[in-house]
Amino acid sequence: MTRNQSKSNFIELIRSDLSSTIDAILNHPYLYALEKKEISKVNLEIFVCEQYHIITNDKRNFAFTISKASSDVASKLFTGCVDVELNALGNLIIMAEELLLIKGK
Repeated sequence: MTRNQSKSNFIELIRSDLSSTIDAILNHPYLYALEKKEISKVNLEIFVCEQYHIITNDKRNFAFTISKASSDVASKLFTGCVDVELNALGNLIIMAEELLLIKGK
């Protein structure tokens, strides 16, 4: 088995292990209720505020982990995590603006 085959098998194993979790997320009742506009504005506002605090904490924690990383591989991994959190934060800000949680709209 080559190194690339080993990597490919490892990735497939991870995907297989996570498939039920991914399915549970994609089929969560909250998403269906959101699509049907059954979630109240107040509950959406609470969600946005909670997610803001979670994402900003995660971003800070990943940045701290990068500063303590002892290898380039770890630094790159957690830099990718910070990028994902920044993207999520940007999307969350758009949602907050739409809910008029952020003044200026």
